[in-house]
Amino acid sequence: MIFFFISLSTYICFLVLKYQKGLKALADQKFKLKDYGKWIKNNFKKLFLTPELLAIIVIAMAINTNAKVTGICMVIFYLLMFLYELYHKTDKMKLNKRLIMVIVTVCLIYALTFTAFYLDYLSLQDDFLIFDDTWLYYIVVIIMGYIAYYLIFFGALINRPFEILIKKLKGARAKNKQSHKLK
Repeated sequence: MIFFFISLSTYICFLVLKYQKGLKALADQKFKLKDYGKWIKNNFKKLFLTPELLAIIVIAMAINTNAKVTGICMVIFYLLMFLYELYHKTDKMKLNKRLIMVIVTVCLIYALTFTAFYLDYLSLQDDFLIFDDTWLYYIVVIIMGYIAYYLIFFGALINRPFEILIKKLKGARAKNKQSHKLK
């Protein structure tokens, strides 16, 4: 299990660049989820028909080999993907509160997934039957990285009620300050 998390090092570096591109698009759409969804639809080939699609080979290796071989292949593959994304990176992104909320939400999704993996691994260690399902972890993680733009959409969708609540609280606070000034 430790080897699985170590093998995610280059994967996470690649995801930082990939999520940066998706978050910048969300900010460019002014956090309008309908427009962001249209952006994904209009750029589908550009976003999803990338060299990352070759991760199917890593998935095939995960199913047919042991976890260490898959981990090494994943490190090499995502190192190459990271270098590819870094080479094609053109613009910078400025963070704001709304982007940070989406980032935290997406990180929580990943944290919950990794916690589920860890709990599954612990239950595996306690059982009498030993079945190593680390290959399944690799498949889930690769798919989650591939659908990153949809996870950003989902994270922004989850944050929408909180943003509305924060706006209402700020409005109520401003009204409260005005009423105190008038007295």
